[in-house]
Amino acid sequence: MTLPPELTSRLQALKALLDLGDVELASSAADRLQAHREIGSIAQIIDYFSTHRYAEAGRLITNVLSEGTRLVRWTDPEIMLLEAELERLSSDLAEAEAEQVELAHQIARFHAAHHQTLGARLEKLLRLRVLLREREASADPAKAADYAQAQQDYESFQQDSAFREEEDARTKWELSEDEQQELKRLFRKASKKCHPDVVPPDHQAAAAAMFRDLSESYEKGDLVRVQQIAAQAEAGIFTASDMATAADQKASLQARVQVVRAALEKARADLAAVQQSAACRVMSQHPDWDAYFQSQATKLDQEIKRLADAIEGSKP
Repeated sequence: MTLPPELTSRLQALKALLDLGDVELASSAADRLQAHREIGSIAQIIDYFSTHRYAEAGRLITNVLSEGTRLVRWTDPEIMLLEAELERLSSDLAEAEAEQVELAHQIARFHAAHHQTLGARLEKLLRLRVLLREREASADPAKAADYAQAQQDYESFQQDSAFREEEDARTKWELSEDEQQELKRLFRKASKKCHPDVVPPDHQAAAAAMFRDLSESYEKGDLVRVQQIAAQAEAGIFTASDMATAADQKASLQARVQVVRAALEKARADLAAVQQSAACRVMSQHPDWDAYFQSQATKLDQEIKRLADAIEGSKP
């Protein structure tokens, strides 16, 4: 049997760890062979590690490499390192992107709760302000600009409310706590496979479309669709095609590493910007949303009463 180059590289690295006596790190590396468990000898190697039979695992790895690499071209160690670097960077990128998406969803939920709890009060306050400014402008034309501004604020709020109702609906996940955790887990897992910045150039367009579908499905809390996309991504449909030469493969890996590194830097900067946003700061300062919204409601009720009294007092 001829081993795939990726599996050969993993077995070579695993044998090197055993030769160094680092059985803990070797055991961790052996877990990454699970994707090839359908191969009998690989399943046996995994089982040896799970039962701490390291010597037998080492001998079997040597035999498998001897039998499986007879027709396999020698793998440049730098290619192995670049592949490992790309995998690590891709994982970090997926984590940063997933954290940003999850934080954005939490902020959206905060805005939705804010609108649901305080929206009616804000609408009433702005409407009363328009009435008061109108009367003030009637008595003093110099205050016409204040009246126009109050009208604009009220109209803008009404337009935003219509938009908010549509957006708020996207935050209502009909999922149990366990299902929400599964949704997040699958989103992160799939992101590592289909993010357009981590796949080979000839797959970027298809990966971008899949990643958009994944992100939109996550935002809607569509667990079934996220499960489907995760399964497709896990199938390895964006795997790089074999290069004609090791030099070509190395050059491609180096280019992809640079792209992913730049994307990771941007993703971390974007995440930091979201974390420093006013909405995120308010949300972080008030973990008890109900208590915060209740305190805001009390302040709004007081201001509404003040405006109503002022309007009553301004009657001719």
